[in-house]
Amino acid sequence: MPEPDEVKITTNEYQQESDNLPDWITDRCVVNPAAITKVGDSYVDYRDWCKQTRKRPHAQAKFGREIGPRGFRSERPSHGNYLHKTVRNGIGLNAHPNNWVDPED
Repeated sequence: MPEPDEVKITTNEYQQESDNLPDWITDRCVVNPAAITKVGDSYVDYRDWCKQTRKRPHAQAKFGREIGPRGFRSERPSHGNYLHKTVRNGIGLNAHPNNWVDPED
């Protein structure tokens, strides 16, 4: 049995309302192709922001699944200051401006 249009619309509206990542990125991040941030630092900042703004945070696994497709891929560099740390490229935290650009690049 196909899903009624009303259910599809309501589901889509709920998903858009519960997607608070764009607001967090706008409020707390700098988007720059040269930026690099440790994955754990980005989630902690996101969780803190959610608490301050009274929004419900995604679980850490969902946060990673949701932010990656937005252009912020994760990797484990084999050189530089982030040697063997899991980092996210293309995004930096305003709270950590020294993470905006990897000094080894």
